[in-house]
Formats: sequence, C-alpha cells, structure tokens
Amino acid sequence: MSCAKKGFGIIGVGVWGETHLKAYGSAPYVDLVGICDKNEALLSERQAQYGVGYTTTDYHELLARDDIAAVSVVTPDFLHREVAIAAFPDLVEFYLQRPPAVALAADMLSICREAEPGGLLMAEDGGLCVGYVFAPRSPAHVFALGARRCRHLWMLFQGLRGRYGVSWAESFAGLRAYGHMWQEAALSSRPDEGRIFSLGVHPRHRGRGIGSELTRRALAYLRAQGATAARLEVREENLVARRLYEKLGFSEQDGLSDAMGRWIVMRKALTPDGSEP
Repeated sequence: MSCAKKGFGIIGVGVWGETHLKAYGSAPYVDLVGICDKNEALLSERQAQYGVGYTTTDYHELLARDDIAAVSVVTPDFLHREVAIAAFPDLVEFYLQRPPAVALAADMLSICREAEPGGLLMAEDGGLCVGYVFAPRSPAHVFALGARRCRHLWMLFQGLRGRYGVSWAESFAGLRAYGHMWQEAALSSRPDEGRIFSLGVHPRHRGRGIGSELTRRALAYLRAQGATAARLEVREENLVARRLYEKLGFSEQDGLSDAMGRWIVMRKALTPDGSEP
C-alpha cells in the first residue's frame, strides 16, 4: 500500500510533544511541516534536532497554513481547551446530532489527550475541525486512567448541571454507553493490538478522502508505537465505513452487540514499514 505524504503540525513540543516528533519522523505518510511552542529556545532546539522547516510561537499561524492537513495538540492541560476550541469548534457535532455547548468538545478532547496524546489526530480546514480519529495504543490503559480519575462521573456531573446542554436522561444514557464501551475495550484488548476507537468526518466534508487519510495516519501512529495489529468496530448497517476499512486492508472477524445494536469487529495486521496490503 502506498500513499502520498500529507502535511502535519504539532502544537506543543515539550516532553509529550517530542514523543510525537519521534513517532511522526518514522511514519511513512507524514510530512512534518511545522511545530509551535511558546518557548522560543525549546522551539529552536527541536527544529535543529528534528529538521523541521517551519516554527512559530502562535498556533493560529500554524493552523492557517494551507499545507497542513492535520495537527497534534500536545499543550499542557490548562492550554489544551483554549487551542481545541479555537481550532476545532465543529467537533461537537460528531457526538450529538445537534450542536451542544462547545464545552463538551473541549472536555472530550482533554480526556482523550490526557489518556494518550499521540492517539488523537484531527484534520482541519479553514481553522475548523473537519475530521478526527482517536486511536489509542492501549485501550485498557485509557479505560483504567479514566476510571482512576473518575472522568466518567465528572462528565456525568457536568451534564447534569447543564454544562453540555443535554437532558438528565441523555446524561445517564451517555454514562451507560461510556461504561459499556470502555469495559469492552479493556477486556478485549490484546497486548500487540492498537485500536481505532472513534473516527468522524463532518457531513459537509465527506467524499474528500479525509476518513481514509485519518485512518492511515492512525495506523502510522500505532505502528510507531509498536502495535502489530489494529482493531476497530463499525456499525453493521454502516456499509460505507465497512467498504472504506476493507479498502485499507481490514477484514471482518466477528461481531458484538450493545444497547445501541450490533457492531462488526474488523482487524488489520501491521508491519513496521507499512508494506502490508
């Protein structure tokens, strides 16, 4: 399988940001166009160390570049929400069938980033999020971290107090779905297997290959993290997504069911050089 490289950027090049620099340096589909950090001395050091062509201390300038298709946001927690809201306000539409409070997107992004920063990838167009993928190397670790820090209960409380603009019934339904989803992920995880946990493309931007490219980037990230296989689940009735994953080398393995219906489990073997079909 071959694919032209696409431009990528990193916002925040501290300890976690350097992990991203190393991972993307070995990813076959990534052209690291630019990096951003408020610390000019650290920025210059990373530029010299990793040979990055473009640097800036203003993330708005990085997001405005036409040659960047996606970015990793690896800022400290207290800055992450600010960056996410500025860059990706449309993300909320992937989780509810209406635009809720932007706080929901910010909180979800923060939790994903806290659990596994490199696994959260986004595509942007004109400063707005048009697609995202969350591909953790270890779903069991993500679930365990969230449980230890009571993130599910914290989000339930935020929903009940009206932060997200949803009803009490929707808040409790979301908690039940969260629990089932992450428990299944933790119990079914294999040590060598990464997970494409969630993928979405904004309806107005479908048909442009964004979903395919995000999936390829996710697979590149999982490869760089040492995974030898990738797994995902897709709704049985979602024939478009199933065809997309089949084209990218996934095969249907088995199925599972939850309160929302039936899912098809798909897997793909990974090789270090990305030479698999």
